[in-house]
Amino acid sequence: LAIKIALFSEIDALAAPAAIIASSTSAIPGSKLFEHLRGRARCLVAHPVNPPYLIPLVELCPTPWTDPQVVARCRQFMGDCGQQPVELRREITGFLLNRLQFALAGEALHLVGEGYCTPEDIDLVMTAGLARRWAFIGPFEVGHLNATAGYAGFMQGLGDMVRSVAADVQPDYPWDAALVAQIHARLSARTPVDAVPGRQAWRDRQLMAVARFLQHLPRE
Repeated sequence: LAIKIALFSEIDALAAPAAIIASSTSAIPGSKLFEHLRGRARCLVAHPVNPPYLIPLVELCPTPWTDPQVVARCRQFMGDCGQQPVELRREITGFLLNRLQFALAGEALHLVGEGYCTPEDIDLVMTAGLARRWAFIGPFEVGHLNATAGYAGFMQGLGDMVRSVAADVQPDYPWDAALVAQIHARLSARTPVDAVPGRQAWRDRQLMAVARFLQHLPRE
């Protein structure tokens, strides 16, 4: 945090008055980064997704001092760059994507840590299950399409089950170094650490293929 504050203090002093200043921080609130800056009205968080050169989402999160016109200009700029911005109405730790991602990751650690399944099982549940739909519709629309009466009907019919399962989920599962080492060993058996760059290149090729498919997917 101290390094970022010092860096953005320099940027604020040197940048042209009309320039937008943004941080790609994944969890530090923009208010902590920019509150001491003279130009804090032109500052906000613009959080991309890894790898940002292939995944279009970017989260825009203003601080209490950010000029709404700055957010609008940043959103327009991101759209012109081919990104797909989403705008938070106010600050929250972790923003949107990481809160959802880490809630799922925490429960995944719980399921593996308590011996319900293997790490490979979790990855397959995602790639062959949840992610198949999530690649083109989100969880709210999944529910809307899973019931003849739409989302209200889905929650009316399954709401009690949603509550009971959610109450049993452990996104803050107390994982330890032993569990991390166990998962790392299983992943490294398939992809040794020195082979990660090659696997990353493979990932990028798959993301490119998915992007091409989604680009031509009819929206209706």
